[in-house]
Amino acid sequence: MRWSLVNLNELIELEYGESLPEAKRDPNGRVPVLGSNGIVGYHSHGIVKGPGIVVGRKGSAGKVVWCDTDFWPIDTTYFVKFKANTDPRWAFYLLQHLSLERLAIITGVPGLNRNDAYNLKAPAVPLAEQRRIVEILDQADRLRKLRRQSDAIAERILPALFYKMFGDPVRNEKGWKKESLGEHARVQGGFAFKSDDFQMDGILLVRIGNLKDERISANGEAAYLPEHYLSEYAEYRLNAGDILIALTGATTGKLARYVQTDPPALLNQRVGRVQMKRGSMLRPDYLYFIMKSQHAQSYIWQHARGFGQPNIAPRQIQEYEIPIPPVELQAEFEAKCKQIYQIRETARDSGRLHESTFNVLLHRAFTGELTKRWREKNAALHGQQQEER
Repeated sequence: MRWSLVNLNELIELEYGESLPEAKRDPNGRVPVLGSNGIVGYHSHGIVKGPGIVVGRKGSAGKVVWCDTDFWPIDTTYFVKFKANTDPRWAFYLLQHLSLERLAIITGVPGLNRNDAYNLKAPAVPLAEQRRIVEILDQADRLRKLRRQSDAIAERILPALFYKMFGDPVRNEKGWKKESLGEHARVQGGFAFKSDDFQMDGILLVRIGNLKDERISANGEAAYLPEHYLSEYAEYRLNAGDILIALTGATTGKLARYVQTDPPALLNQRVGRVQMKRGSMLRPDYLYFIMKSQHAQSYIWQHARGFGQPNIAPRQIQEYEIPIPPVELQAEFEAKCKQIYQIRETARDSGRLHESTFNVLLHRAFTGELTKRWREKNAALHGQQQEER
Protein backbone atom coordinates (compact mmCIF):
# COMPACT_ATOMS: atom_id res chain seq x y z
CA MET A 1 0.00 0.00 0.00
CA ARG A 2 1.50 3.33 -1.05
CA TRP A 3 0.85 6.67 0.61
CA SER A 4 -1.03 9.29 -1.35
CA LEU A 5 0.86 12.47 -2.21
CA VAL A 6 -0.37 15.94 -1.29
CA ASN A 7 0.97 19.48 -1.62
CA LEU A 8 3.09 20.53 1.33
CA ASN A 9 0.60 23.24 2.36
CA GLU A 10 -1.91 20.50 3.20
CA LEU A 11 0.42 19.43 6.01
CA ILE A 12 1.97 22.70 7.25
CA GLU A 13 1.87 26.47 6.75
CA LEU A 14 4.87 28.80 6.64
CA GLU A 15 4.26 32.07 8.52
CA TYR A 16 6.48 35.16 8.48
CA GLY A 17 8.63 35.84 11.52
CA GLU A 18 8.74 39.29 13.16
CA SER A 19 11.59 41.77 13.42
CA LEU A 20 13.28 42.06 16.81
CA PRO A 21 16.39 44.28 16.63
CA GLU A 22 19.13 43.48 19.11
CA ALA A 23 18.57 46.80 20.91
CA LYS A 24 14.99 45.78 21.73
CA ARG A 25 15.83 42.34 23.13
CA ASP A 26 15.84 41.73 26.86
CA PRO A 27 19.51 41.00 27.75
CA ASN A 28 18.33 38.89 30.71
CA GLY A 29 15.89 36.87 28.62
CA ARG A 30 16.09 33.12 28.19
CA VAL A 31 13.77 32.61 25.22
CA PRO A 32 15.70 31.92 21.97
CA VAL A 33 15.53 34.44 19.16
CA LEU A 34 15.90 32.43 15.95
CA GLY A 35 17.30 33.53 12.60
CA SER A 36 17.80 31.55 9.41
CA ASN A 37 20.93 29.90 10.83
CA GLY A 38 19.69 29.21 14.36
CA ILE A 39 19.89 31.16 17.62
CA VAL A 40 20.90 34.81 17.19
CA GLY A 41 20.07 35.99 20.72
CA TYR A 42 17.56 35.78 23.57
CA HIS A 43 14.49 37.69 24.77
CA SER A 44 12.07 37.73 27.71
CA HIS A 45 9.26 36.08 25.77
CA GLY A 46 8.51 34.39 22.47
CA ILE A 47 5.77 34.75 19.89
CA VAL A 48 5.58 31.07 18.95
CA LYS A 49 4.85 28.26 21.37
CA GLY A 50 7.35 25.45 21.23
CA PRO A 51 8.40 22.96 20.26
CA GLY A 52 8.54 24.23 16.74
CA ILE A 53 10.40 24.76 13.48
CA VAL A 54 11.99 27.75 11.80
CA VAL A 55 12.79 27.76 8.08
CA GLY A 56 15.30 30.21 6.64
CA ARG A 57 13.60 32.75 4.35
CA LYS A 58 16.64 34.93 3.58
CA GLY A 59 20.35 34.30 3.99
CA SER A 60 20.49 30.57 4.78
CA ALA A 61 17.31 30.13 2.76
CA GLY A 62 15.64 26.76 3.20
CA LYS A 63 17.63 25.76 6.26
CA VAL A 64 15.47 23.96 8.82
CA VAL A 65 15.98 24.61 12.55
CA TRP A 66 14.23 22.82 15.42
CA CYS A 67 13.52 24.49 18.79
CA ASP A 68 12.30 22.61 21.88
CA THR A 69 11.04 25.72 23.69
CA ASP A 70 8.95 28.80 22.94
CA PHE A 71 10.85 31.09 20.57
CA TRP A 72 10.86 34.34 18.59
CA PRO A 73 11.45 33.86 14.84
CA ILE A 74 12.83 37.05 13.27
CA ASP A 75 11.75 38.51 9.95
CA THR A 76 14.36 36.64 7.86
CA THR A 77 12.56 33.40 8.67
CA TYR A 78 9.32 31.50 8.41
CA PHE A 79 7.94 29.58 11.36
CA VAL A 80 5.86 26.45 10.82
CA LYS A 81 2.19 26.04 11.69
CA PHE A 82 1.12 22.40 11.76
CA LYS A 83 -2.14 21.15 10.28
CA ALA A 84 -4.19 18.47 12.03
CA ASN A 85 -2.64 14.99 11.97
CA THR A 86 0.88 16.36 11.42
CA ASP A 87 3.44 15.52 14.09
CA PRO A 88 5.86 18.50 14.51
CA ARG A 89 8.96 16.35 14.73
CA TRP A 90 7.90 14.35 11.66
CA ALA A 91 7.43 17.63 9.79
CA PHE A 92 10.97 18.62 10.80
CA TYR A 93 12.39 15.51 9.16
CA LEU A 94 10.09 15.89 6.16
CA LEU A 95 11.37 19.42 5.49
CA GLN A 96 14.96 18.17 5.64
CA HIS A 97 14.08 15.41 3.18
CA LEU A 98 12.52 17.93 0.78
CA SER A 99 15.80 19.94 0.63
CA LEU A 100 14.18 23.38 0.59
CA GLU A 101 17.59 24.99 -0.03
CA ARG A 102 17.31 24.01 -3.69
CA LEU A 103 14.30 26.33 -4.04
CA ALA A 104 16.24 29.42 -2.96
CA ILE A 105 16.06 32.22 -5.49
CA ILE A 106 19.47 33.83 -5.97
CA THR A 107 18.99 37.61 -6.24
CA GLY A 108 22.03 38.94 -4.38
CA VAL A 109 20.79 37.33 -1.15
CA PRO A 110 19.31 33.81 -1.37
CA GLY A 111 15.58 33.77 -0.64
CA LEU A 112 12.85 31.15 -0.29
CA ASN A 113 9.36 31.80 -1.65
CA ARG A 114 6.88 29.83 0.45
CA ASN A 115 4.58 29.29 -2.53
CA ASP A 116 7.37 27.33 -4.21
CA ALA A 117 7.63 25.20 -1.09
CA TYR A 118 3.87 24.68 -0.96
CA ASN A 119 3.93 23.17 -4.45
CA LEU A 120 6.27 20.39 -3.34
CA LYS A 121 4.68 16.97 -3.03
CA ALA A 122 4.82 15.16 0.31
CA PRO A 123 3.40 11.82 1.51
CA ALA A 124 0.19 11.86 3.54
CA VAL A 125 1.34 9.57 6.34
CA PRO A 126 -1.05 8.54 9.16
CA LEU A 127 -0.19 10.10 12.52
CA ALA A 128 0.67 6.81 14.26
CA GLU A 129 3.14 5.94 11.51
CA GLN A 130 4.60 9.44 11.61
CA ARG A 131 5.39 8.90 15.28
CA ARG A 132 7.02 5.54 14.56
CA ILE A 133 9.20 7.25 11.91
CA VAL A 134 10.14 9.92 14.45
CA GLU A 135 11.21 7.27 17.00
CA ILE A 136 13.63 5.71 14.52
CA LEU A 137 15.02 8.96 13.11
CA ASP A 138 15.41 10.55 16.55
CA GLN A 139 17.52 7.61 17.66
CA ALA A 140 19.75 7.88 14.57
CA ASP A 141 19.96 11.66 15.02
CA ARG A 142 21.07 11.29 18.66
CA LEU A 143 23.88 8.96 17.60
CA ARG A 144 25.25 11.37 14.99
CA LYS A 145 25.01 14.31 17.43
CA LEU A 146 26.99 12.37 20.04
CA ARG A 147 29.58 11.63 17.34
CA ARG A 148 29.82 15.33 16.47
CA GLN A 149 30.26 16.23 20.15
CA SER A 150 33.08 13.70 20.43
CA ASP A 151 34.70 15.14 17.31
CA ALA A 152 34.50 18.66 18.77
CA ILE A 153 36.24 17.49 21.93
CA ALA A 154 38.92 15.70 19.90
CA GLU A 155 39.62 18.89 17.92
CA ARG A 156 40.58 20.65 21.17
CA ILE A 157 43.04 18.00 22.33
CA LEU A 158 46.02 18.90 20.13
CA PRO A 159 45.97 22.69 20.75
CA ALA A 160 45.76 21.96 24.49
CA LEU A 161 48.69 19.52 24.22
CA PHE A 162 50.70 22.13 22.30
CA TYR A 163 50.29 24.73 25.06
CA LYS A 164 51.04 22.16 27.75
CA MET A 165 54.35 21.15 26.11
CA PHE A 166 55.53 24.50 24.73
CA GLY A 167 53.69 27.17 26.71
CA ASP A 168 52.36 30.46 25.40
CA PRO A 169 54.35 31.69 22.34
CA VAL A 170 53.84 35.28 23.52
CA ARG A 171 55.30 34.88 27.00
CA ASN A 172 57.84 32.22 25.95
CA GLU A 173 58.17 31.20 29.61
CA LYS A 174 60.99 28.76 28.85
CA GLY A 175 63.15 31.44 27.32
CA TRP A 176 63.77 29.72 23.99
CA LYS A 177 65.58 31.69 21.30
CA LYS A 178 63.26 33.39 18.82
CA GLU A 179 63.89 33.39 15.09
CA SER A 180 61.90 34.51 12.08
CA LEU A 181 59.79 31.95 10.27
CA GLY A 182 61.71 32.82 7.09
CA GLU A 183 64.92 31.40 8.56
CA HIS A 184 63.31 27.97 8.67
CA ALA A 185 60.68 27.96 5.94
CA ARG A 186 59.76 29.52 2.64
CA VAL A 187 56.30 31.02 2.17
CA GLN A 188 55.21 30.97 -1.47
CA GLY A 189 52.06 32.36 -3.05
CA GLY A 190 50.17 30.49 -5.75
CA PHE A 191 49.68 31.26 -9.43
CA ALA A 192 46.81 33.21 -11.04
CA PHE A 193 45.41 30.43 -13.20
CA LYS A 194 42.77 31.60 -15.67
CA SER A 195 39.19 30.54 -15.01
CA ASP A 196 38.85 29.85 -18.76
CA ASP A 197 41.14 26.85 -18.20
CA PHE A 198 39.01 25.31 -15.44
CA GLN A 199 37.56 21.84 -16.07
CA MET A 200 35.14 19.44 -14.39
CA ASP A 201 37.96 17.01 -13.59
CA GLY A 202 41.72 16.71 -13.86
CA ILE A 203 44.29 18.28 -11.51
CA LEU A 204 42.73 19.90 -8.43
CA LEU A 205 43.36 23.64 -8.08
CA VAL A 206 43.55 24.42 -4.37
CA ARG A 207 41.67 27.61 -3.61
CA ILE A 208 40.62 29.11 -0.27
CA GLY A 209 37.30 27.25 -0.40
CA ASN A 210 39.20 23.95 -0.49
CA LEU A 211 40.79 24.52 2.93
CA LYS A 212 38.41 22.47 5.08
CA ASP A 213 38.83 21.10 8.60
CA GLU A 214 42.65 21.28 8.48
CA ARG A 215 42.72 19.29 5.23
CA ILE A 216 42.18 19.72 1.50
CA SER A 217 38.63 19.12 0.32
CA ALA A 218 37.53 18.79 -3.30
CA ASN A 219 34.09 20.17 -2.52
CA GLY A 220 31.28 21.10 -4.89
CA GLU A 221 33.05 24.38 -5.77
CA ALA A 222 36.25 22.62 -6.78
CA ALA A 223 38.06 23.68 -9.95
CA TYR A 224 40.32 21.43 -11.99
CA LEU A 225 43.05 22.02 -14.57
CA PRO A 226 44.44 19.93 -17.47
CA GLU A 227 46.85 17.13 -16.55
CA HIS A 228 49.78 18.69 -18.43
CA TYR A 229 49.69 21.72 -16.10
CA LEU A 230 51.46 19.57 -13.46
CA SER A 231 54.68 19.72 -15.46
CA GLU A 232 54.17 23.17 -16.98
CA TYR A 233 53.57 24.73 -13.56
CA ALA A 234 55.72 22.39 -11.47
CA GLU A 235 56.74 25.29 -9.21
CA TYR A 236 53.16 25.41 -7.90
CA ARG A 237 52.63 21.68 -7.45
CA LEU A 238 51.84 20.80 -3.84
CA ASN A 239 54.05 18.38 -1.93
CA ALA A 240 53.29 16.22 1.09
CA GLY A 241 53.97 18.22 4.25
CA ASP A 242 53.07 21.61 2.78
CA ILE A 243 51.21 23.89 5.19
CA LEU A 244 48.60 25.92 3.30
CA ILE A 245 47.37 29.35 4.38
CA ALA A 246 44.64 31.68 3.08
CA LEU A 247 46.29 34.96 2.05
CA THR A 248 43.21 37.10 1.47
CA GLY A 249 39.56 37.59 2.35
CA ALA A 250 37.50 36.99 5.48
CA THR A 251 39.35 33.75 6.22
CA THR A 252 42.87 35.19 5.94
CA GLY A 253 45.16 33.01 8.06
CA LYS A 254 43.07 29.86 7.75
CA LEU A 255 45.31 26.79 7.63
CA ALA A 256 45.24 23.30 6.15
CA ARG A 257 47.77 20.58 5.41
CA TYR A 258 48.54 18.71 2.22
CA VAL A 259 49.27 15.06 2.98
CA GLN A 260 50.64 12.12 1.02
CA THR A 261 47.21 10.65 0.32
CA ASP A 262 45.77 13.87 -1.16
CA PRO A 263 45.29 13.96 -4.96
CA PRO A 264 47.84 15.83 -7.15
CA ALA A 265 47.12 19.54 -6.86
CA LEU A 266 48.28 23.01 -7.90
CA LEU A 267 48.28 26.18 -5.79
CA ASN A 268 46.01 29.11 -6.56
CA GLN A 269 47.17 32.72 -6.14
CA ARG A 270 45.06 33.51 -3.05
CA VAL A 271 46.58 30.61 -1.12
CA GLY A 272 50.13 30.39 0.15
CA ARG A 273 52.19 27.41 1.19
CA VAL A 274 54.83 27.06 3.86
CA GLN A 275 57.67 24.71 2.94
CA MET A 276 60.35 23.70 5.42
CA LYS A 277 63.93 24.53 4.46
CA ARG A 278 66.53 21.78 4.46
CA GLY A 279 68.34 21.68 7.78
CA SER A 280 65.61 23.56 9.67
CA MET A 281 65.37 23.02 13.42
CA LEU A 282 61.58 23.07 13.21
CA ARG A 283 59.33 20.04 12.94
CA PRO A 284 56.19 20.36 10.76
CA ASP A 285 53.67 19.65 13.54
CA TYR A 286 55.19 22.25 15.85
CA LEU A 287 55.24 24.83 13.06
CA TYR A 288 51.64 24.07 12.08
CA PHE A 289 50.27 24.50 15.58
CA ILE A 290 52.25 27.62 16.33
CA MET A 291 50.81 29.12 13.14
CA LYS A 292 47.33 28.17 14.40
CA SER A 293 48.00 29.83 17.75
CA GLN A 294 46.09 32.96 18.69
CA HIS A 295 49.37 34.90 18.70
CA ALA A 296 50.22 33.97 15.11
CA GLN A 297 46.69 34.56 13.88
CA SER A 298 46.64 37.99 15.55
CA TYR A 299 49.97 38.82 13.89
CA ILE A 300 48.55 37.87 10.49
CA TRP A 301 45.48 40.05 10.90
CA GLN A 302 47.50 42.99 12.24
CA HIS A 303 49.71 42.88 9.14
CA ALA A 304 46.95 42.22 6.62
CA ARG A 305 46.30 45.18 4.33
CA GLY A 306 43.41 46.23 2.12
CA PHE A 307 40.05 47.90 2.63
CA GLY A 308 37.19 45.42 2.73
CA GLN A 309 39.39 42.61 1.39
CA PRO A 310 42.36 42.10 3.72
CA ASN A 311 45.42 40.30 2.37
CA ILE A 312 48.85 39.45 3.65
CA ALA A 313 52.03 39.00 1.61
CA PRO A 314 54.16 35.85 1.99
CA ARG A 315 57.11 38.10 2.95
CA GLN A 316 55.21 39.41 5.98
CA ILE A 317 54.43 35.89 7.17
CA GLN A 318 58.14 35.00 6.91
CA GLU A 319 58.96 37.89 9.27
CA TYR A 320 56.87 36.38 12.07
CA GLU A 321 59.14 35.42 15.00
CA ILE A 322 58.66 32.14 16.83
CA PRO A 323 60.34 30.38 19.78
CA ILE A 324 62.60 27.48 18.75
CA PRO A 325 62.20 24.59 21.27
CA PRO A 326 64.62 21.63 21.43
CA VAL A 327 64.18 19.30 18.46
CA GLU A 328 63.72 16.37 20.85
CA LEU A 329 60.68 18.04 22.44
CA GLN A 330 59.23 18.82 19.03
CA ALA A 331 59.74 15.18 18.00
CA GLU A 332 57.91 14.01 21.14
CA PHE A 333 55.02 16.31 20.26
CA GLU A 334 55.05 14.99 16.68
CA ALA A 335 54.79 11.39 17.90
CA LYS A 336 51.81 12.25 20.09
CA CYS A 337 50.19 14.11 17.20
CA LYS A 338 50.51 11.01 15.02
CA GLN A 339 48.70 8.88 17.60
CA ILE A 340 45.90 11.42 18.00
CA TYR A 341 45.56 11.85 14.22
CA GLN A 342 45.02 8.10 13.89
CA ILE A 343 42.34 8.14 16.60
CA ARG A 344 40.67 11.15 15.00
CA GLU A 345 40.64 9.54 11.57
CA THR A 346 38.96 6.45 12.99
CA ALA A 347 36.42 8.71 14.71
CA ARG A 348 35.80 10.60 11.46
CA ASP A 349 35.17 7.32 9.65
CA SER A 350 32.64 6.49 12.36
CA GLY A 351 31.09 9.94 11.99
CA ARG A 352 30.78 9.56 8.24
CA LEU A 353 29.08 6.21 8.81
CA HIS A 354 26.57 7.79 11.23
CA GLU A 355 25.84 10.59 8.74
CA SER A 356 25.42 8.13 5.89
CA THR A 357 23.16 5.89 7.97
CA PHE A 358 20.98 8.84 8.96
CA ASN A 359 20.65 10.03 5.36
CA VAL A 360 19.68 6.54 4.20
CA LEU A 361 17.08 6.26 6.96
CA LEU A 362 15.75 9.73 6.13
CA HIS A 363 15.29 8.73 2.50
CA ARG A 364 13.64 5.43 3.40
CA ALA A 365 11.33 7.18 5.88
CA PHE A 366 9.58 9.08 3.10
CA THR A 367 9.46 6.30 0.54
CA GLY A 368 7.64 4.00 2.96
CA GLU A 369 10.46 1.47 3.24
CA LEU A 370 11.48 2.40 6.79
CA THR A 371 8.18 1.46 8.41
CA LYS A 372 6.88 -1.08 5.93
CA ARG A 373 6.86 -3.97 8.42
CA TRP A 374 5.36 -1.78 11.13
CA ARG A 375 2.62 -0.71 8.72
CA GLU A 376 1.84 -4.34 7.86
CA LYS A 377 1.57 -5.24 11.56
CA ASN A 378 -0.69 -2.25 12.22
CA ALA A 379 -2.80 -2.47 9.07
CA ALA A 380 -6.10 -1.86 10.88
CA LEU A 381 -4.86 1.30 12.61
CA HIS A 382 -3.22 2.46 9.39
CA GLY A 383 -6.44 2.07 7.41
CA GLN A 384 -8.49 3.86 10.07
CA GLN A 385 -6.20 6.87 10.12
CA GLN A 386 -6.06 7.01 6.33
CA GLU A 387 -9.86 7.31 6.34
CA GLU A 388 -9.71 10.07 8.97
CA ARG A 389 -7.53 12.07 6.62
